[in-house]
Amino acid sequence: MSDDNVLDFKQKLDAPFKGMGETPAEEAPASPDIREPESPGDGGDDEGVLPFNKLSHFPRIGDPYGKAHATPVKAALPMLVLLLKDGSRPTFSYNDMRFMDAVPPKGPGGGPGLLLRFMGIGTAELEGHGVDRLHGYLYLHRIAWIREWPGGRQARDDNGVIITRIKVTLLEVEGGGSQ
Repeated sequence: MSDDNVLDFKQKLDAPFKGMGETPAEEAPASPDIREPESPGDGGDDEGVLPFNKLSHFPRIGDPYGKAHATPVKAALPMLVLLLKDGSRPTFSYNDMRFMDAVPPKGPGGGPGLLLRFMGIGTAELEGHGVDRLHGYLYLHRIAWIREWPGGRQARDDNGVIITRIKVTLLEVEGGGSQ
């Protein structure tokens, strides 16, 4: 039997496959609005955990709207924090997210939004410009937080993501209250 038709698995990948599987965040420069926190210690048993200085820290009320979401990470995250302009921070487990869908623009000039459904909890609807670009990162559980534009001076970046509205609807709990 001739080995002419056998593939050699030690061959290098062709140029079209170079970078496949890498996220754009690996190539993007660091954002200027990331604060350098103090390290909590040497790490000890935290092998394989993202270093403290690499975590996405939440912007605070009054901080400039530098970006609409945390820098995507390489590994799946457990929770998604929605930073609303009123200062509240509804936080959802990515494991509860069972459905995502693009929703049509609510008005002229708006882009498609995203509807996120969390099993047994409720829904979150994101509206703005470029929101559909978050779809892939969200289904891979790679974004730690998403921030709603606080209003005021018009934030417009044709190449960026701007979240103009986040609407969270929680399911009713037996007994008449909401979660």
